[in-house]
Amino acid sequence: MSNFARNKRADTDKAVIAANEEVLSKWFQSHPEISDGTAIRMALREEFGDTEAIHYPVTVEDIEYAFQTTRTHIPKHRVPTQAAQVAEENARRRALPMAELKQLARQERPVPQPDALPETYIPIGKKDPVELTAEVISRAGSRTGEISTADLKFLIRRYGTSEVNKRLGVKPTIQPGYVKFVSI
Repeated sequence: MSNFARNKRADTDKAVIAANEEVLSKWFQSHPEISDGTAIRMALREEFGDTEAIHYPVTVEDIEYAFQTTRTHIPKHRVPTQAAQVAEENARRRALPMAELKQLARQERPVPQPDALPETYIPIGKKDPVELTAEVISRAGSRTGEISTADLKFLIRRYGTSEVNKRLGVKPTIQPGYVKFVSI
């Protein structure tokens, strides 16, 4: 056999093997009750015959027939339905203590956080942007202020008091007599 024929056959065999692997992988995905393992693939190779399976493309029907006619015992797994999986998860969550349930709820549905206060802002009714520095925010609503009280209220509603206080450099302290709830 010439080098050309040998190389061409090797390239063809590689392409057929890759196509066969793709068909087999798709078949395993459509049959979750059968695990995709080395032993099962070896049994399938035995069923097809090592040399013959390489040279022709394998179809889904070939794989089905091979699994039906094989004498090798292929274990099948129980694949729970969607309803069974939901019931299992609900039962698992009912058994959890309240602290873990709260933590799980925080992870699954986090509280939306306000956006960061922008560096510049266009005040209501004006065209030019104003840089939101601590001085500009502290003079809001005064005669010399670049932004009005309405602008400050908008910023607080939109970005939250914590963001405006951060820009001002204010660290809020808890007033005596007030209760602050802390999650543990």
